[in-house]
This record gives sequence, C-alpha cells and structure tokens, in this order.
Amino acid sequence: MKSFLKVTIVLLIISSCDYKEIRYNEKKIVQTGKELINGDYSSDSAYIIVGHGLIQKIKDLNFNSQNSTFEVRQGDLKKPYGDGKATAILVIKNKKASLAIRIRLNSIDDKHYIIGWMTLK
Repeated sequence: MKSFLKVTIVLLIISSCDYKEIRYNEKKIVQTGKELINGDYSSDSAYIIVGHGLIQKIKDLNFNSQNSTFEVRQGDLKKPYGDGKATAILVIKNKKASLAIRIRLNSIDDKHYIIGWMTLK
C-alpha cells in the first residue's frame, strides 16, 4: 500500500511538471509568432527561420499585432504537408488569411526551428 501511494505521488508530480513545460513552450511559441509579425529578425531571437519566403508571406498577408490572433497546436500537419518532425504548429490568423508555421523545439539551444509553413483556408 505504501509503495502504491509513493508511485501515485511521483506520477502526480511528473504529470504536473509536464503540463507546466507544455504551457511554457506554448507561451514561447506565441512570443515567436509576435516577433515574426513585428519584423524582429535579430540573431538573438528565439527562432531560426528557414528561407525568406515566410517573411514575405507575413508581409503579403498584412499580419500585425493589432489584427492577428495566435493558436498553438501540438504535433505536426497531416501528410503530405507534415512529416511528423514538427513539435508544434503555430497558427497566425487575421481577417484575410491564416498561416500555419511548423516548429521543431530544440531544448539544447532553446530555439524554435521553423521547418515549414503553409497558408490555410
């Protein structure tokens, strides 16, 4: 009975820690989206961009901090758009369009790698 109680306590502690980590990552991913639409492309930002097409698409779709909302989804886009390598999807929406950005989190260098993106219907 004592060992069951110990195991239960350990599992509760682990599950609560995982939840906090997911929430922390979600906030950080949203911050990445805000940096992207505000044009903060400095080398000390929390993300690494692959290609300049994403920057141009953000400008073309007129995303800005006043008209945009953010949503974070766990996992990757369905095939053929995703390949299971993304940790999360950041969806940036405004009245004109929605943009899904595939993000791979890297805990070693604490950066978000943008590994792809697509516009949504």
